[in-house]
Amino acid sequence: MSLEPGLFRIRAIAPPEILPEYATREEGNTSVLALPLITPPDTNQEWEASLFPDGEWTITAPGGGGWGRHKDAPGEDVLFTDTVKHWIITPNEDGGCVISIKATGYRDGAILAVTVEDGNLVINSYPLGPGVRLPAWRFIKIDRD
Repeated sequence: MSLEPGLFRIRAIAPPEILPEYATREEGNTSVLALPLITPPDTNQEWEASLFPDGEWTITAPGGGGWGRHKDAPGEDVLFTDTVKHWIITPNEDGGCVISIKATGYRDGAILAVTVEDGNLVINSYPLGPGVRLPAWRFIKIDRD
């Protein structure tokens, strides 16, 4: 199943013993956080996924700004910034609606993918090859109707 552009909550798929965490923004050039679902639902956990003709995506806030990064390198935080970067969003090998979010840059023999570390979304390096499990995300569609 491929992702269609739209408005989503973006949830990290973690082991069952960990509370679900959602990509959450604060104001101005700060790290995108991973926090439990805010209730009632908060617009700081809503993201617009937009597809470009080259197959890359942007993830933006409905009011402006979006996911960026200083550079394509392991350990870099995913930032909420006005300098929005492109990402590669693909279904994981197990299919369904589980997705990987990858930086557009590559390192020799590795994929740079978004994961959660210490409550922040960060880019980590994963070796290329069969059987390597990338961090998993679920894009949960938000309907305004």
